[in-house]
Amino acid sequence: MNGSKNFNRKGRTIAWSSIRWRGEPVYILAGLGSFAEYAVVREASCVPISRDLPLDIAALVGCAVATGVGAAMYTAGVNAGESVAVFGAGGIGLNIIHGAQLCGAQPIIAIDASEAKAALARQFGATHSLPSDETTLAGIQALTGGRGVDRAFEAVGIPVLQERAFEAIRPSGTLTLVGTAPNGSASNLPGAVITRTEKVIRGCSYGSVNPQRDIPLLLDLYAAGKLKLDQLITRRYRLGDINQAYADMLSGELAHGIIVF
Repeated sequence: MNGSKNFNRKGRTIAWSSIRWRGEPVYILAGLGSFAEYAVVREASCVPISRDLPLDIAALVGCAVATGVGAAMYTAGVNAGESVAVFGAGGIGLNIIHGAQLCGAQPIIAIDASEAKAALARQFGATHSLPSDETTLAGIQALTGGRGVDRAFEAVGIPVLQERAFEAIRPSGTLTLVGTAPNGSASNLPGAVITRTEKVIRGCSYGSVNPQRDIPLLLDLYAAGKLKLDQLITRRYRLGDINQAYADMLSGELAHGIIVF
């Protein structure tokens, strides 16, 4: 359980944990195991899947795919023909882009500081890509005839990007905040502008999915060739290489890294 002991923080209020490390409780996200060969989970957290599905592919659906695709399909409810901008083309952002494509959005604009991520976003349905800098908003205006997008998604959790995404939406448009911002951070979303323009800001937790219903649905889409999952795996690592996996993730090199036991 070495990989999980960093979740143990004195003074934090954490939900149930049955895992121990040297006699101390190990606090793990959502009550699930992390980087462990075995985990004790509640029955409600278990979703039966087909034995024919590769487990590394199925593991993607359990988090990033459900969150990203669900953000587009369920939380925001993207409609065919709506314009979409996604701020951040990492593991979550790529799945938001793919979800928007499955919903029939047009155009789909990917915004990321990494040119490599922008190129990857096009494989998942982005029709355009823009750099994440001071020119982003002008680029979005140019691509939408000066109107702004119908739906914007912030998939990083950085306040300045949340503010930029808010500016990117048209009057009565919707901003969906998917990235988790650091505790104690705050975004400057102007109340007067929200009132005058009737812009909508929504939070998104786990793509608003129902795991028992939607994980099998997503896996069925994959089996039918409609959901891209194999392309999400940039690299596979052994558990002993986990520090390198984290370094690669933080460098922005990966769409997704997979730990293989």
